[in-house]
Amino acid sequence: MLKETKKEIIGAKVCFDILSLFPSYFESPLNVSLLKRANEKGLIEIRCIDIRSFSKGRYRQVDDRPYGGGPGMVLMAEPLLSAIRNVKKKNLK
Repeated sequence: MLKETKKEIIGAKVCFDILSLFPSYFESPLNVSLLKRANEKGLIEIRCIDIRSFSKGRYRQVDDRPYGGGPGMVLMAEPLLSAIRNVKKKNLK
């Protein structure tokens, strides 16, 4: 078993990567209360990533009609997978 001191556990940093089409939506709730204090103390790191920045084309499209028709829209796999791969690659470094 690993024996960790309280100091080592407190010194650990937890990183959160939030993938969203609207990353600015998270700025307000993440800058209040316990999350704000933990971020200021360096206990957590929160990164908001805009999926749209991984899309291709002139209009940065990230959604498409569902296969087979029907109402609504679905996220395109390519920009979402590119965003996930980018986050994983950054976290490995």
